[in-house]
Amino acid sequence: MRTESFAAVVDAEHERTLRLACLLAGDRDLAEDATAEAFARTYEQWVAGRITDVGPYLRRAVVNQVKNQRRSLARLRQFEARQFGDGRGARRDDEQVVAADTVVALLARLPHRQRAALVLRYYDDQSEAAIAEALGCRRGTVKSLLSRGLATLRAEAARAEGLPDREEVASSLALEGAR
Repeated sequence: MRTESFAAVVDAEHERTLRLACLLAGDRDLAEDATAEAFARTYEQWVAGRITDVGPYLRRAVVNQVKNQRRSLARLRQFEARQFGDGRGARRDDEQVVAADTVVALLARLPHRQRAALVLRYYDDQSEAAIAEALGCRRGTVKSLLSRGLATLRAEAARAEGLPDREEVASSLALEGAR
């Protein structure tokens, strides 16, 4: 009986959870792995009766799983760099593929917590309180993560388009004012 009701949860939440993981991870394969692992871990807690509201628990599980994947990949890359050099001039095929979606590419440049906060707020339409719960921080921290993340995205987007960022405009204005 409990297994059947969790199957209904999977049916209801899988697509949304996978999209969240895709935006956080920036890679479909990693997102699918993170989603599967999040559902598996959530199911363990579900069976034990420790979960009352599956949605927020599942979102937090996905955020944590993507964060753990990134840490593992970073460790693997550090190990490979020590073993095989820094790889200048040689790239794997998957690193040479240009991302079709500029937003995903820009999100990938952000630190994990800023990316997670932005995706949860603007993609998943979560409140600051829900984001704070998912990230395990305070609402004020969420506001700061959102503000800094948006500022970085704006600057990176302007840089990608060849437009000057705020600091460049301010410094050029200061130089013109000194003349």
